[in-house]
Amino acid sequence: MESIEAGRLDRGAGRSIPIGAELGRRYRVERRIATGTWAHVYRAHDCVEGRTVALKVLRDDRSCDADVAGRFLEEGRLCARLAHPNVARVLGRGWTPDERPFLVLAYIDGPSLEELMRKEVRLPWPRVVRLAAQTLGALAHIHDRGIIHRDITASNLIVERIDAQTERAVLVDFGFAQPAELFRAPAGVAMGPPTHMAPELWLGRGGDERSDLYALGCVLYAALTGRLPFATPEAGEPWVTQCMTSHLRERVPPVDALCDAVPADLANLVMALLEKDRVRRPQSARSALRRLSWVV
Repeated sequence: MESIEAGRLDRGAGRSIPIGAELGRRYRVERRIATGTWAHVYRAHDCVEGRTVALKVLRDDRSCDADVAGRFLEEGRLCARLAHPNVARVLGRGWTPDERPFLVLAYIDGPSLEELMRKEVRLPWPRVVRLAAQTLGALAHIHDRGIIHRDITASNLIVERIDAQTERAVLVDFGFAQPAELFRAPAGVAMGPPTHMAPELWLGRGGDERSDLYALGCVLYAALTGRLPFATPEAGEPWVTQCMTSHLRERVPPVDALCDAVPADLANLVMALLEKDRVRRPQSARSALRRLSWVV
């Protein structure tokens, strides 16, 4: 999960691009700000436009993996279709001197929602409503363009402070994104964050837009209650197996049982997003956004 924010560095994850190096004869690397499964993210200066950008560079220790390299290039192609204020914007792409691909992204100055939740535990419900509305707008945009994100987590939502009264949620990291027609096909191997993965994905039935909505339901539940819908797996049984069992079989404690200050319409929407049968969830991001507008 290559979120474009500071604070997630893995010093052993391959060699970094040297500070001061210039990629594409244009982007001067200032510092490494994040590392993910297959890419490093750097803050850089665009010497042509005179602006700060983020460079997402395929890690050298993953560059020989044809599947990983293909996913990285596909991320760039999919993101090129998108233009929305709440979606990370791809400004360009290029190749390093050792022939690794990189993406040039608009730089987002802010913490992840995960970091905010770590500090505050529970967020005030009006703030959650605002961030949820923006995120649903982003999902509606990408779904309308035939893209499923597949990695909706609090760490992949960056919260940028615009001014004293305004903040903006930005959906980042399309490394697992996939065209909807491919995602709908039944799959033998479940892929996604185990703590946020919809039941249909665990069952290998293929996913769709409603799988992203389920994952967002997990995020909103945690933001409101201070915990994920299911208890943290305990030692003993394999962690992933415990996650699968929870998502397939366990009942989610109602939001208002853990936080009675949340309006009923909001609590009911979050619980609807977490329905195990996707037919019972809101059928689109726009439908969920309409229901969110009822919250007062």
